[in-house]
Amino acid sequence: MPQDLFFCRSWQRASKSASQDWPVEMARLAHAARQPYTVLVGSRARPECVLEIASRFVGIFFLDRLRRERLNYWFQEFAPGELFLSSANYHRFVGDGDALALSLSCSFSRQGEAHARRRQRLPSPGFDSYRCRFDVSSHYDTFPAFGNYASLIRRDRG
Repeated sequence: MPQDLFFCRSWQRASKSASQDWPVEMARLAHAARQPYTVLVGSRARPECVLEIASRFVGIFFLDRLRRERLNYWFQEFAPGELFLSSANYHRFVGDGDALALSLSCSFSRQGEAHARRRQRLPSPGFDSYRCRFDVSSHYDTFPAFGNYASLIRRDRG
């Protein structure tokens, strides 16, 4: 297992910090029982990304240097051990604060349908929405073995 993985109960979005550090064995037991746990990748204090792993879903949160959630992916388990990227969200912030300038939310179906919603807050408010078809092949993954998260933390999903 890489040395840049840290385990905890959860990631607190408001305080941008981990709650309740867990030893590796506690996280391993949670994984085996399909109980929720959280993985911090890169650093405990300033993770590059955070994985929330539960029984039938995996959430991946890519953080910027200020620990703001810049991009997130939500995978759902649709068959035992098989994950599908069902939604992705991108956020752009105003300066070094937490105010959103832009958010883009996309939901995906296994049949190749995508629905995107873009909400711009600055410089002038706006909202638009569209649907399209896409190639689903890059949206599939497998439920990870404990400590083996490299496949899930790829930013580029095609």
